[in-house]
Amino acid sequence: SLINQTFDDIEIIALNNGSTDKSLDILNYYAHKDKRIRVINNKNIGVSKSRNIGIEEAKGEYIVFVDSDDWLKKEMVETLVNLLLDLKGDVIQSGFYYAYEDNLLYDDRYYSEDMKPVELNKNQLMKELVSNERVKNFAWGKLYKIDLIKDIPFEKGVLFEDVFWAHKVMDRVNKYIICHKPLCYYLQRNDSIVSTYTVKNLIKGQKVKWSIS
Repeated sequence: SLINQTFDDIEIIALNNGSTDKSLDILNYYAHKDKRIRVINNKNIGVSKSRNIGIEEAKGEYIVFVDSDDWLKKEMVETLVNLLLDLKGDVIQSGFYYAYEDNLLYDDRYYSEDMKPVELNKNQLMKELVSNERVKNFAWGKLYKIDLIKDIPFEKGVLFEDVFWAHKVMDRVNKYIICHKPLCYYLQRNDSIVSTYTVKNLIKGQKVKWSIS
């Protein structure tokens, strides 16, 4: 989903975080085929340190974080870059699907995917960030100006490291954009740290056979 982006002027920094399967071989295979890919191999140093290395190594003007089990629509980067430039924002948040084994869920409690983007100033943003409803406090699913985050590292050794980091970053934002179109897929696992997040208010976006017990 990264190499097939319609916005092809990108670098893909792939951080192998101490994998014990064939992940490194797969990364090296793709890096050999696509010169935009840079593979950085580490021992098991954790998510926070891996992201910090990625930020340090990034050469572009903007950055997107993608977890290894999530994926993007092919037009995600192009859509977000164009909107951020058009609206003169600092950070833009994409809509997304919760991706379960047999269905996709889109949260339309506040917005529908065909609505115009929402623009928030710093005060509005910080208020929304605390509630974690309209503005999500995770790092992925957003496009950032790289200069905004270069000197803000993720805290190592803490759960929900995104939350600590997001509040520091958003305090620097003058304009925050919310794009409602779902452009990425957030894989849901039963053993995930965040698997306790309630989905009772989420509306089915596609496909079926879904129930909550």
